[in-house]
Amino acid sequence: MLDDKGKWIAAANPLNRFASNRKVLSMQRIGPGAGFAHRMHAALSDRTLGLIVNARGGTSINLWKKGGALYDNAMKRVRTVPDAKIAGVLWHQGEADRNDPEYLAKLKVLIATLREDLESPELPFVAGEVFGKGHVNEVFAGLSKAVPHTGAAKATDLKVFDGVHFDRKSQLTFGERYAEAMLKLLKAGSK
Repeated sequence: MLDDKGKWIAAANPLNRFASNRKVLSMQRIGPGAGFAHRMHAALSDRTLGLIVNARGGTSINLWKKGGALYDNAMKRVRTVPDAKIAGVLWHQGEADRNDPEYLAKLKVLIATLREDLESPELPFVAGEVFGKGHVNEVFAGLSKAVPHTGAAKATDLKVFDGVHFDRKSQLTFGERYAEAMLKLLKAGSK
């Protein structure tokens, strides 16, 4: 994983501890990145994989526009490693926008902007559902039909500990689901 000095170090939880956008360190716990990393490593053990984590919990997609602090800080973090090939993006956001009827339009703009800025027009993008029902989960379920080279990680049957956040076991399972969706996209892109 990428540390706060632009160096690669062995990945260890909390994976978000070096994020420029994160909340206080004491709030950082396990996220889906841990299960994702283990599953990806198992599937691609012949490759070196790096995680560049720059999440910020409790935010709206409206705060992730180019020119805003969250997006721009994430891009600065990615650019600290000029030789890194960004193989894909994981997106777990939506609780704050659960019923935003314009969410798909906003997500399409975000994906297009990321692909343009990273100079990767087919950059795989996997979004993860939020707990419970809401329009945002419908968007994620149909994302692959709405935007090429995208996928979704289902949150079906996962458990939360506080009504919103997935418990440890569910976070690990969720990460594996992100990995399965990403592996499917990477396999499709290599054909």
